[in-house]
Amino acid sequence: MAINSATKKPPVELPDLRKPETLREFQSYYEKFAKFDNSEGAFMLADNIKRLLELQSDLETSSPELYRGYDRLQWKLNFIALTQYPEDKALEFFKNHFSLVYEIPDYDPWQKIKSLLVSMVTLESRNLYKRKIIEALRENNEIFTPETVTKDGVEQKGTIKSWLIDSVINLGTKSIPIVQLADYLVNSPNTKNISADSREKLRSLLILVEKLKTPSDDPAGFESVADIDEEDAIGAIRGGVLDKYEEYKKEKMNITEVAKYLAMSPVKTKTGNAPDNIDTDRITTNRLKPEIEEKQITKPETARHLQTRDIIKAYTQNPEEQRAIAEEERAILAQVGQGTLNVRQELDEVIQKRDRIKLVAFLIVLAKTQDFFTVMAADAGFRQSLKDKYGVEAEDQFSKMPADPIFYSLWLQYILRNKIGMLESDSARIATKLANLLGRKYLKASFIDTVTGTFKWATIRKEKDRLTLVT
Repeated sequence: MAINSATKKPPVELPDLRKPETLREFQSYYEKFAKFDNSEGAFMLADNIKRLLELQSDLETSSPELYRGYDRLQWKLNFIALTQYPEDKALEFFKNHFSLVYEIPDYDPWQKIKSLLVSMVTLESRNLYKRKIIEALRENNEIFTPETVTKDGVEQKGTIKSWLIDSVINLGTKSIPIVQLADYLVNSPNTKNISADSREKLRSLLILVEKLKTPSDDPAGFESVADIDEEDAIGAIRGGVLDKYEEYKKEKMNITEVAKYLAMSPVKTKTGNAPDNIDTDRITTNRLKPEIEEKQITKPETARHLQTRDIIKAYTQNPEEQRAIAEEERAILAQVGQGTLNVRQELDEVIQKRDRIKLVAFLIVLAKTQDFFTVMAADAGFRQSLKDKYGVEAEDQFSKMPADPIFYSLWLQYILRNKIGMLESDSARIATKLANLLGRKYLKASFIDTVTGTFKWATIRKEKDRLTLVT
């Protein structure tokens, strides 16, 4: 039977990698992705380049310079898209291609690593992954500096591996003071004659390793951010340093000063990456300890503020709980990978069973797979509750901006408090954890009260037929 020619689709014309203008076009996209830290766009372009190189496999021999250009571009894109990859895959990047991060404008590998770490539920898993990154870097044989490294009287190429071995010989494996690191960079036999550029590269590499050495359960190594509320200041502890904001003025205190002055409240952060408009048709993908009545961790009359370690403890809760959530998360992700999970049906069943551990794991998976707001926007029960409580205007506002932090807060409260019956502190703590995965603009939905040590929800008000989040 003849096929109607009108139904035929024209063949897709693939970019020709043999043309230098194709590389220039890809390079321009890369520069935009690097400038705006667009991890999704970088991931898609890197994947396309990889596939095109496989389809046009003769390029490596026919045009080696062009091939090298595409290959290097692909790996730089992969580092921009680092958070899009599984942890094991990301380790390969550190082991084989880390030197390329120094060619990416304004790229901060530590910030990317932190984004990976906050997606890990337990602090033990974060500490283990930090050690794995250090091990991967110590096995990296890429040329890092043009200067050689002499070991036992034998000159070796200036690879990342060679320099890290030399630093261990001179500094040891434990964390070191910054003064000792600076002395090594200037006065050690292998560093005293290297160029300024090589010294700066080596300095940044060793500082990264020092950060990776610091455990996540140490105040200086804790990656997550929790908004903290006090009446007389705005700020938050980041890596053992208190960033304090007063009328747009930023001051920094070291950790010893933090112990004396802990007046903290929500951080002003730049907007996250979650979309404002969601396609509700697109979805790709017990045992919390019974809550007791909320109680103060410290008495206000004896200690006004929590210490940093207490804040971390309030955020993480007990290790058994975190491990149980991590196990459920792995099981759900396995189902997502096999394509056997009906997201909406499974979520409804988890809520009906009041399976709190599995629900928290499910929400983490939705945040990681970027289906969180798609599922939220499709929740008919939540829409009706919005309409009943705040009126049709709130429902219209939700339809236009489902990924607004206001509805992030209201949906989680609807699920966790109304449906499951969690206390405010437990539900708001989970919201803070999810915000670290979804984007920092969602951190303002909840905060930790440093007097009582409990998490709370920010107030939502209706003003002139619109809902607003009071921060």
